[in-house]
Amino acid sequence: MSNDVPEYKRAEAVKEDANKAYDAMRAICHDLPHNVSAPTVYSLTGNLKLASGYILRDALAGMVSGLSRSLIDLDNYSNDDSETPAVAIAKANAHLEKAAALAAQIGDELSAAQVAINNVGYREPGDPNYRKPEGR
Repeated sequence: MSNDVPEYKRAEAVKEDANKAYDAMRAICHDLPHNVSAPTVYSLTGNLKLASGYILRDALAGMVSGLSRSLIDLDNYSNDDSETPAVAIAKANAHLEKAAALAAQIGDELSAAQVAINNVGYREPGDPNYRKPEGR
């Protein structure tokens, strides 16, 4: 989105994008087959390592930066007198930084899972080389 777009419109677009990401993750959970194949998991881990790992890390880092910048650019206030907006933002940023580090770790783990199944394929019934799995 262009930097010429007002901040409030950019914020609304980002919130909508987050809603779409949530809906996509729910759909993956709902639609995932019971016997998911290694090639499918390979594809999923490839996309998820980028989305929920490295891109999420970058988004969280952007939130830290933007939230800090809001102390300069915006007239922040607190709904109660328990702490100042600066203290609340500092606490939130500490949690966001931890979440960003965990997101990077998720990306690394998904990458390792992808490498582990890199050479696994499958055959379906009807394939001339298909062998019925043992025990069935």
